[in-house]
Amino acid sequence: PSVALRNAEKSMQLPIDYYQILGAEPHFSTDAVMRAYEARVSNPPTEGFSVELLKARQQILKVACDTLADRDLRDEYDRGLKEDEAGTLVVEVPWSKIPAALCLLQEAGEAEVVLQVGEALLDENLKKPFKQDVVLVTALAYVELSREAMTENPPAVIRSCDMLNGALRLLQAGGNMLAPSLQEEVYETLEEITPRCVLELLALPLDEEHKSQRSEGLQEVRNILWTAGEGGLMAPVGGYTREQFMKEALSRMTACEQVALFTETPTNIPAEKLEIYSAALAHVAEGFKTKKPRLIQEGGSLFTQLHQSLRDRNDNHLITDEQRDVMLGRALSALLLGEVENCKTFLGLNDVNSPDRCPEVADFVLSGTDGNGDSDLLPGLCKLLESWLAEEVFTNFRETADFHVSLSDYYDDAEVLGYLEKLEKGSFPQEAAAAIARLGEGVTKHSSNRLLPLQIACIAAVFGGLAIASVSYPPFQKVLKSWRVAPLVPALTSAVTLRKGMLCADWVELFSIVFLPVGTTEQKEVLRMDARLAEQLIRKWQAAKAKALGVTRAITQLNEILDGQMLKSWTDRAVEVAKHGWYWEYKLLEINIDSVTISEDGRRAMVEATLQETARLYDSNNPQRNDSYKSSYTTRYELHYGDNGWRITDGAVLRT
Repeated sequence: PSVALRNAEKSMQLPIDYYQILGAEPHFSTDAVMRAYEARVSNPPTEGFSVELLKARQQILKVACDTLADRDLRDEYDRGLKEDEAGTLVVEVPWSKIPAALCLLQEAGEAEVVLQVGEALLDENLKKPFKQDVVLVTALAYVELSREAMTENPPAVIRSCDMLNGALRLLQAGGNMLAPSLQEEVYETLEEITPRCVLELLALPLDEEHKSQRSEGLQEVRNILWTAGEGGLMAPVGGYTREQFMKEALSRMTACEQVALFTETPTNIPAEKLEIYSAALAHVAEGFKTKKPRLIQEGGSLFTQLHQSLRDRNDNHLITDEQRDVMLGRALSALLLGEVENCKTFLGLNDVNSPDRCPEVADFVLSGTDGNGDSDLLPGLCKLLESWLAEEVFTNFRETADFHVSLSDYYDDAEVLGYLEKLEKGSFPQEAAAAIARLGEGVTKHSSNRLLPLQIACIAAVFGGLAIASVSYPPFQKVLKSWRVAPLVPALTSAVTLRKGMLCADWVELFSIVFLPVGTTEQKEVLRMDARLAEQLIRKWQAAKAKALGVTRAITQLNEILDGQMLKSWTDRAVEVAKHGWYWEYKLLEINIDSVTISEDGRRAMVEATLQETARLYDSNNPQRNDSYKSSYTTRYELHYGDNGWRITDGAVLRT
């Protein structure tokens, strides 16, 4: 709207629609116009405005009523609206009546006009009663615009918060006595929606354009999380518990931001386990990414603190999932510092009776050794480290979700080696780092013409990264987590045909895994697994998964295709999904069998396949949480042949 301020005449042009401010319509009769006027006069604003404003408000309404109640004046007014609406609506308002006119415009829903004019007026040197009226009507316009923002779909929470903060700024500048109930209402509403606003600010893109807004969100996170109630207890935050809000906030922050938040937290604010664990992961992620072992060392200290706390509370001496996660973090942080022996000790690998020994972790590490027991666990530890970094650490932070893990790049870095040398543990950390770097060179670097990736992965698992001439290696995390290499046996007498070359009989004599890539023929008929059967079994598994997690909740279908740890994990998952009132709709779009690996006795197999699927999640208790995705991923399954035929006993996603 066109608004002109003319100090000389002490008046202002404002766009005032007589019908609008009266709440009347063009078809109203004279009596109806009079009743509309009486209704408006009898319902003045209830709080904060001066007597002068209320009188002027009634006078402006009287002018509007007189115009529309008189037939000749109304005809002239209506004709003006048709011929020149903008010109007709502009009213020259005397200076003393400007706050009243703004008040009527705000009541009529013209909040943007009021905001524009009000903020311009407040830059002037105004007298107190006049200024307080302008402050109040401008604040009401902010509140109205905030409400409108929240009615959008989805709600514009950030803009709503901005509007409410504008209102509160004006009201507080006017003093505690200016519309105290409105101030309280605005403050309470802000307290309620600020957490949602903060989460939206944190979720903005990590670019220069949104840097300022995200910085504002990061500061608000501190304001919220560092506010303690009586006795230091953390009060609920805007519909969230403190822990819920913290979890949501951390999921939108980078590793660097989480490190800063944890480091700057005042000592009088007690840290919860979730905060410590997430901060420990953040230290490791940032330290590895930026090659700053100091951060990893600090993360390891946090894992140690958590480990001791959990051990003190655990009376039954059984390792819980929580303890296992912390134990892994503590041990693998030590490995990143070149402390191989400490890593083994923390995992209980040096003592089968250690309370820290987790059978699953120990088996995983041992599966990557050279077949000589635990004499050289370094290859298995490296495989575990890469998997942990890729699957547990970097996936927790938005900027590192697709980060490529390269142990050789980390351990080869001069600054990393220089820091390890200063750890005052002799030369061992440096020597260990150099060994790991050499090992990483063998198992993580691969060229564009990768030869026999699955075969070399398994050879690496058998020989602990022993260099094999003229071939290159896939990353360790591409080896199936729970794949157990068959016991060494005497020589096999025949050669085995491979995908792009021959595995000589001398190699075959050293280990018992026989490789059957897709498209090759096995020269002995004792092996019953092939690509066609593998595809049938995986399709059967995908169908069972869809039924177990679907609306029918046919969990027993899993028993027809799964066994061992795979059966337990997916049964537990299906029960948990049902308990929450969720269900999934899966649809398998495509499946390609990439390779099949079979043990010599033909009773175990490892299948690598690429699948494409769509899935929809339904939450019967909260439909707003419904979600969907379409994904293509490569996975590796371990299968075993028993009395009931082939069953899938374990699996791992290699890449998405």
